[in-house]
Amino acid sequence: MNNASGVEAGEFHGLREDEWTAGLLVSRCVGAEPEAYDVNGRQGAVDVVMTYPDGHQAALEITSHAADGARQRDRLLGENGNHWAAPGRYSWLAIVPDPAVIPELRDRYTNIVWRLEELGASNSSVFREQEARELSEELAWLNGSGIGFQLFSKKPKGDPTVYVVPRPVASDVGRGISDLANAVSEILDAGNQRRHIEKLRNSSWAERHLYIALYEGGLPFPLEIRLMDEDVPVPTGKPPRLPKGITHLWLAPRSSPFLIEIHRRRWSFHPLMDLAG
Repeated sequence: MNNASGVEAGEFHGLREDEWTAGLLVSRCVGAEPEAYDVNGRQGAVDVVMTYPDGHQAALEITSHAADGARQRDRLLGENGNHWAAPGRYSWLAIVPDPAVIPELRDRYTNIVWRLEELGASNSSVFREQEARELSEELAWLNGSGIGFQLFSKKPKGDPTVYVVPRPVASDVGRGISDLANAVSEILDAGNQRRHIEKLRNSSWAERHLYIALYEGGLPFPLEIRLMDEDVPVPTGKPPRLPKGITHLWLAPRSSPFLIEIHRRRWSFHPLMDLAG
């Protein structure tokens, strides 16, 4: 099966699919050929080495950043394609705030759906003000879990389904595209990035690229939403200074149509459609 970068599944040269795809995207941006390098037991190796037409090479290290628990939750939500068969007549959205509640939700959701449909409720929020003793066991648990159930369709096109989706991380509300530089600085200062930055610094190549995939919570929610827009403007202010020894920074925001590059204190927004193979 083809993905957005035109790579055939399985052709990842010893890397994970997301790592090889990142290597391809960056290489296409700079006009180089990628080589999987952190393979065959190499110790402390960067993920990819890129070779330019003139023969000079560059190192690429690939990492990611997310809010605490976001990747765990997304892995759990991804089981069964983020949707479960609904027992009643309608389709529902289950909006989940925390990965810890997913296993129990999986056990309880059929009774929750039956109860909501029996009561004619289209949104579980109508029960929020009620005391637990006034509710059935299923709805009392739902209130305490922080999960929201909303009616999705009374006339589903296929079988009735419960679509399990994450609740957006609405941190730092009000931050816009002009604050992208501050957000990037915070990411680079995060403890989970230090090992990758040091690995790049210790590599023998003079040109060193760091690629960070941004999952949910990796950016403040307003910025993440803004970067999903094809018409988002490139920030007018300068990007942050990169860590010493890092020449290029690449950011891949979740669901954004752009791969963002920082090089020589300049922003570049590369449309992913232009990089597809």
